[in-house]
Amino acid sequence: MIFCRTPYRVSFFGGGTDYPAWYRERGGAVLSTTINKYSYITCRYLPPFFEYQYRIRYYHREETQTIDEIQHPSVRECLRFLEIKRGVDIVHHGDLPAQSGLGSSSTFTVGLLHALYTLKHQMPTKRELDLRIVAGPAIFGVGWGLAGFCPGPALTALGFGSRAAFIFVAAMLTGMWLARFLSQLPSLSRVATQVDPLET
Repeated sequence: MIFCRTPYRVSFFGGGTDYPAWYRERGGAVLSTTINKYSYITCRYLPPFFEYQYRIRYYHREETQTIDEIQHPSVRECLRFLEIKRGVDIVHHGDLPAQSGLGSSSTFTVGLLHALYTLKHQMPTKRELDLRIVAGPAIFGVGWGLAGFCPGPALTALGFGSRAAFIFVAAMLTGMWLARFLSQLPSLSRVATQVDPLET
């Protein structure tokens, strides 16, 4: 059983200035800090006695046979990214509610990745994680920053011929494609033999 605690963060200013398209021409600075509130992830390989392969518990409960059936986007994509072949049981608890504005979704994803890597006896460095995890979302975010849209309103605005919406959707699709492409590259992580998680 793997337990992972990841702190939430407060961002004071500078969000968006950390994208290359911005800081290469204008510089950038971000001021943020973590706080003493946490996201908690537990995960383990699911014993083979259940009628499902994947059990995911957050504010919903999912029980599925395949990764593709999982509704939670971060869980689904993290399992794909790490090529988890065995069934897993993942439980999330948080000190703060979702959509709190304190990075709860990114905190959840970082914690889940660390827990799943540990479950696989792998401990990647930050540098090894950066290229494949950050590149696609960065392009997605640049489109978001340039156009001022988030996904739902952007798709709606396409129907009105909004140029900004086209910019955002193009960046979003490019980022999604790049993230998927990079996730297919050979693993850059190294095996950490000192980690010995329980498998039941």
